[in-house]
Amino acid sequence: MAQILPRDLPAAGSVNTSSAIIIDDGSGVKKATPAQLVSSGFPVASQAEAEAGVVSDKAMTPQRVSQAIDALGVSQAVLASSSGGEMVGVKRSEPSTVSATAKTLFEQTVSARDWGVSGLSTSSDIAKLQAAVDEAPLGSTLLLPGGVIFSDGLSITRHINIRGENGATILGVGTNPAINLVDVRIAPGETLEGSSNSMLFTNFRAEVALGYTAKSTLNVESQSGVDAAQLNYSFIGGRIAGRDDQAEAALRIAGMTSQMHTFQGMDIVNGVLLDGCADACRLIGNNIGGLRTGIKVNVVAGAFNTLIRDNVITSTNGAIHIIGGSRVIILNNQIEQIGTNGHPDEAHIILEALTYSLRDIEIAGNNFGGGALEHSIVMKTSGGRTIEGVKVGTNTWGKTTDEDMMIADSGVKHTYLAAVQNFRGDRGGGGFTVYPAYSSNTLDVNDLLTVNDGGVGTRRVRNNAQALGGSSSTALQNSWTCAASMYAQIIDDEVRFSGYADGPSSAQNAVQIATLPAGMRPQVEEIFELPGYDVGTGARVAALCQVQTDGDIIMTRASSTNSVRIGLAPLRFVAARTGYDPGY
Repeated sequence: MAQILPRDLPAAGSVNTSSAIIIDDGSGVKKATPAQLVSSGFPVASQAEAEAGVVSDKAMTPQRVSQAIDALGVSQAVLASSSGGEMVGVKRSEPSTVSATAKTLFEQTVSARDWGVSGLSTSSDIAKLQAAVDEAPLGSTLLLPGGVIFSDGLSITRHINIRGENGATILGVGTNPAINLVDVRIAPGETLEGSSNSMLFTNFRAEVALGYTAKSTLNVESQSGVDAAQLNYSFIGGRIAGRDDQAEAALRIAGMTSQMHTFQGMDIVNGVLLDGCADACRLIGNNIGGLRTGIKVNVVAGAFNTLIRDNVITSTNGAIHIIGGSRVIILNNQIEQIGTNGHPDEAHIILEALTYSLRDIEIAGNNFGGGALEHSIVMKTSGGRTIEGVKVGTNTWGKTTDEDMMIADSGVKHTYLAAVQNFRGDRGGGGFTVYPAYSSNTLDVNDLLTVNDGGVGTRRVRNNAQALGGSSSTALQNSWTCAASMYAQIIDDEVRFSGYADGPSSAQNAVQIATLPAGMRPQVEEIFELPGYDVGTGARVAALCQVQTDGDIIMTRASSTNSVRIGLAPLRFVAARTGYDPGY
């Protein structure tokens, strides 16, 4: 018989399920089907094993794969979508069960080039950039290529970070003045589960091209109950530039739940508007210029801790305008305003209670320079609103044509002015005090800084005889006079007098000699015994002084041979905080 080897047999065209294969199981020679061999060598996983995903030596049938996917809660529609950010279930509303490995996927950097964005000033980049923003994985960093990327309105509704390569600029080529060039408005379900809703934009540059328009260049907004709450973004480096004729400022931050945004080290042209946003927005170390108001603050009632610090502001139409806010801190800014503004009150900083009352505004460490404006600071109210607790610390004051600080009406209450101020060398002439050469005793605010407080009793501002109801700085009321150096002021809520008053020789029975401004009056009537002497004989003379709650200062004393001089230094009492409203 001829010997036939298996390898010499012809190849089978197909294998029938009933085909027989010879096997040797150690006890004898037997036959087996192909299915028996596969099942024995590589068995199919059970449903429980497929869902657990921990067995590596068993086969997965289509049914087992489907069961494993269903166990993860990912639908077939999601698997078929083009959005990588949806592949691991980040849109689920229940508490996150995403594994650490899956979360690592969100920390990756992806390039807009992967979506075809060229940065070569082509119109095709408009749709490609929007697709990149829409499809980048949630939480990832989207890298913008260097160059100019055209856009007619980019909408960012998902939680991603953006970083621009050197020179990467989104250039607005839109023609609709109602559309923002870049609109950041995160929708519900589009944030990374378990995150703090923080987003980082690094070296982000956006500006509107010449001949085109937009509502705002960059609009950052959230609205409570409509989209994601408690958002906070950080923009570090870059440029936001708008056109002079845009409907809104170049940078607009809005929405009642929009808070804790930081803009640092940026070049901002044509204004910042805090428009109804919430707590703790920070503008730090930016260069802010253009024709519009540099920074306009109108945060929601009850919002605190807006910080404006270490900026250089060269805006023509006013540097800082606050119309609503509490605990706004204006600290260490260089304010080189380059021209007069369009506001009726020309000033570097305008505090104007328009939308609601202002509380606890701090202005310190700033340098007021640049154009010859009417004032450096103006405070005014309307509609029964008030401005309370403004603290003007030590600043450096430049040249103004009128008073350095103007308090326009009695709605401004309890302003504090630091005792020491600094002054630039260009002061001289005009409607302000001309100061002598610098020496150790020329930094007294009352000798250098001119303040018109409308009689509201600004802390540390000296009120002379004319401010106390007299006809001049040396003439009190009812034939009483004084030296020009006599004054009354408030220090730490205490009214203090310095100097003396000269009265006639005739007896004085309850004669009014002065009237205190509203902010310097006592809570209850105060009575003092004041020392004095006859200016002709030197004989001791005493006077009884009443300070009434309506501000009248009443003097009573016996007659004397000559006119008398009465010391006013013992007049010290706590000023009533009349009309103070700690709420809104």
